Amino acid sequence: MIAIYARQSVEKENSISLDAQIAHCKNIITKGDIKEYVDSGYSGSNINRPAFEQLMEDIKNGLITSVYSYRLDRISRNILDFANLQEFFKKHNCGYVSATENLDTTSPMGRAMVNIVMVFAQLERETIAGRIKDAYFARGKIGAFLGGGCPFGYTTAKADLNGKTMSILHPDPITAPIAKDIFEAYTARRTSLRAIALSLNERGIKTSTEKPFTGVGVGRVLTNPVYVACVPEMYDYFFSKGYQISNPVEEFDGTTGCLLFGKEVGHVNRSYNPIESQILVKGAHEPLIDANTFIDAQYQMSKNKSLKRAGTGKRSWLTGLTKCAKCGYSATVMKVRSYHYFKCSANRHTGVCKNNKMHPQKKVELFVERELLDAVRNLNVDKLCPEQTGQPSIHIRQQLIKIDQEIGKLVEALSMADGSSASKHIIKRIEGLDNQKAELSTSLNPPPPLNVQKMLDTAKKLLSGWDGADVQTKSEWASTFIEAVYIGQDSIKISWNI
Repeated sequence: MIAIYARQSVEKENSISLDAQIAHCKNIITKGDIKEYVDSGYSGSNINRPAFEQLMEDIKNGLITSVYSYRLDRISRNILDFANLQEFFKKHNCGYVSATENLDTTSPMGRAMVNIVMVFAQLERETIAGRIKDAYFARGKIGAFLGGGCPFGYTTAKADLNGKTMSILHPDPITAPIAKDIFEAYTARRTSLRAIALSLNERGIKTSTEKPFTGVGVGRVLTNPVYVACVPEMYDYFFSKGYQISNPVEEFDGTTGCLLFGKEVGHVNRSYNPIESQILVKGAHEPLIDANTFIDAQYQMSKNKSLKRAGTGKRSWLTGLTKCAKCGYSATVMKVRSYHYFKCSANRHTGVCKNNKMHPQKKVELFVERELLDAVRNLNVDKLCPEQTGQPSIHIRQQLIKIDQEIGKLVEALSMADGSSASKHIIKRIEGLDNQKAELSTSLNPPPPLNVQKMLDTAKKLLSGWDGADVQTKSEWASTFIEAVYIGQDSIKISWNI
């Protein structure tokens, strides 16, 4: 039996239809029974197509003696795939004929010509794919939204960018305030990812894909720079992490939000590109939060990876805050008979740390509770909001980043100079830039404290409701004011966020 295979990835005005492909093949078949195999809407970049897979199965079972297609690229545009197909056809005594290219694999010359044509077919496919990718990235680099799932808190709207109508993000009036509150809950109130997710679900709030929130889903919101104002601090943060940055630092002026693309690969078998392949660009949409809040959230998430989940410990409201003063590992609650103690987890589990002292849980909690309540009662608002004496300027921060970049290049050049006479000039230039950086830094105000009002609100709740609060609530309140509690052999010290 003779097989006719037809494939069309997308129906275009200038592309040949499936019926026309089949008709071309029938015109050169003089005899024999014919069976048609048709794949509509499938790419030629791979052979994962239902009709084609059925064709392969029929060839394997000896039902097909030759395969016809309109052109070779209807079978495959991938050289490796077609090379494997040739071996498969040969193994099962099946020939291949291209109706319009005069290719026939039953002869040596025909097989050679097939290989040559396949090289150009793959070149054409890769060229088209490259053009599509370049056009995709070009739209992203001017701030357009490139499609896919719309971030929680935003909708899409049409706007004119460089003379063309493109999609951009626009804050959703209902979910945008909720996205802001997620950042505030995590950074100011130190609420855990899981607790935030539970709260959102209790309120009936769904993700952008209409699914219930999970801790992982909340984490995706917190790590997405789409919500953040495009300012020099964001340039500096992402540059230091190794990301590509499309725009120069001068364009990070805070007027719009950020976009990160090139993060994920594939739609079915999804994977993630390495950081150095991901690109941060200046978007064209309104941001929802400031850079300090975003960076604080990243720091907090990174810190929590090495600690137990803050606020979920059933035994103590200090779980996630207590650390060994000697090695820095978490100090966890352990039970000995009917008593509970804090002890260094590194000493307890590996013996690496020599801090083997066990501190009674109630004694530690009583000490920290007394210090916490005193600190909150004596909270100095002036200290939280210091007087702004400098001249804050986004341009100064941009200059500082450019100086750091130039110093980095000079240090690299210095390593290449290897003691030559040029070394003196490079060192002199580095010293000059360092002095310039120091002068600029003195004219900058310190960044404003994060969510001072939220901290004050938490202070009121803590002072009025501490005695009746549960472990989870106490943990959240304590995390607002305490960075860590360091437990040593004979001492307990508190590191504050205030």
